[in-house]
Amino acid sequence: MFLDTLISLDPVASALVERARVRGAYLIWRAQERTCARVLVRAGRVEDVATSVSSGHGIHVVDEHGGGALASRDDFHGEPALGLFDRALEAAGHAHRLGVPPAFLSGLAPERARLQPPGLEAYRRFDPSRAGKRLAELEAEIAARAPGLTTTLALSTDVDAWRVVRSDGGDVAWVMPRCVLRFSASSRGTERHTVGASASGHFLRHRGHTIVLGSAGTVSSDCRAVEGRDTCPGIVPRHGLGRKLRIPKTRFLAGFAPALRACLRMLRRRNRCKAVA
Repeated sequence: MFLDTLISLDPVASALVERARVRGAYLIWRAQERTCARVLVRAGRVEDVATSVSSGHGIHVVDEHGGGALASRDDFHGEPALGLFDRALEAAGHAHRLGVPPAFLSGLAPERARLQPPGLEAYRRFDPSRAGKRLAELEAEIAARAPGLTTTLALSTDVDAWRVVRSDGGDVAWVMPRCVLRFSASSRGTERHTVGASASGHFLRHRGHTIVLGSAGTVSSDCRAVEGRDTCPGIVPRHGLGRKLRIPKTRFLAGFAPALRACLRMLRRRNRCKAVA
């Protein structure tokens, strides 16, 4: 899925390895494709939805005398890649003039492997617009229990795919998925304070449902108003968003509720002043 583009680069990888063999050089070729999405909800509305895909490859070459050089491009075209290799090898031949010591090759045994962790289908199907609506519901519920605060809820996903090919026969490719949920609250008093909490993990779904798309529940809370000027009553979830997002198997938000409690407790302490009689 997320490795498809990198695996399709077999002709480019083979051509570079062959060029390195003919020129008597050692090659490490790294290719990357990264897919990101971000949804930000602030004060009751979806403020930002963004997606991006970036890719490119890098060449690390060591010549027969130990001179090394690095070069990179942001495309995967074959002929430009070979030209990049030639220029990198030429630069490696002049490395000694700059006082660069000869490169040391570790002698690692070549590996050939592919690794794609479970749960990637949820990242492929992730719909930022739909997630934004769900986040807005959650943010509104939190805000209703925390009057006087400006609250922000953001969800970001990041899928990083890599392939590394070496001229000694090594060829490995893997995918690293990540997702992060962030919450922040800011006071509106005479002194502005902001606190935040976040939780991160690799899994984005439970029972086939994308995160933040589960059925609505209740966020159990203990709202305690603090008397005095410039103070803001806050929400203290007992179960927090982990139950709300319905992902008990993944432990994705296992530490989020305590962090949320702590950050809002801190905010109330910072805003506390002498009680008004």
